[in-house]
Amino acid sequence: MKQNIILTTFFALLSIAINAQVERTDINRKIAKNQFDASLVDQIINYVQTENQFDTAIVYAVKANEIAKIIKDENSILKTKYTIASLYHLQGQFKVALTLVDKCLSEPPTLFFDNYKYKFIKLKADCHRDLLELELAETNYFQSLDIAKQKNEQHFLSKLYDAIGQLYDIKNDNQKAMQYYLLSYDNDKLLNDINGQSVSCCNIAITYSRLLDWDQSIAYAQKAIDIDPKGVGFQPFN
Repeated sequence: MKQNIILTTFFALLSIAINAQVERTDINRKIAKNQFDASLVDQIINYVQTENQFDTAIVYAVKANEIAKIIKDENSILKTKYTIASLYHLQGQFKVALTLVDKCLSEPPTLFFDNYKYKFIKLKADCHRDLLELELAETNYFQSLDIAKQKNEQHFLSKLYDAIGQLYDIKNDNQKAMQYYLLSYDNDKLLNDINGQSVSCCNIAITYSRLLDWDQSIAYAQKAIDIDPKGVGFQPFN
């Protein structure tokens, strides 16, 4: 039995390594040929998720941005800029990410800018939050929230509600944190987002524990397990 578990684990890790190598090879091939298609940025995201190699992923994303500029693909230029800033944020280089975001927001808007503006503003808020510039974070979160509501970006709204809940967690305002975690959970239910519901339930359970409501805390923790037994967890690039 123990040998079977070891073999299963080995083959799972081998599969991850092979998939990462395939991603890396395909990205290099496309970059070498100055090819840009819709899958390239997604491949970069998959690469960093699989190998956690932020420096290499940033190099790939910058190359992808250069390709997008060569072929004058305005949508892809914005997408790659957002990816680069997000990678720096995930790497913990919050000030670098914030500088990149501010630059993008200060540039003259292009045709596709409205599709990304609320995302850049949320990322700006994320950077301010992680730099503990909480009032600036709050202002930007609600600016992003207003735009996302106007555009009816339901999937993004769930992520925003969750992020605002985290902000109020940091501010030790458990009641407001709970309010936004519940909004995220309700929105995820409407979207049938299993992972989102599970994450929201975990956040709600933790917040109830801070409020010393142990029955509700245990109930939501159990609900998180029931909803998503595999526990996929958070995904970057929201």
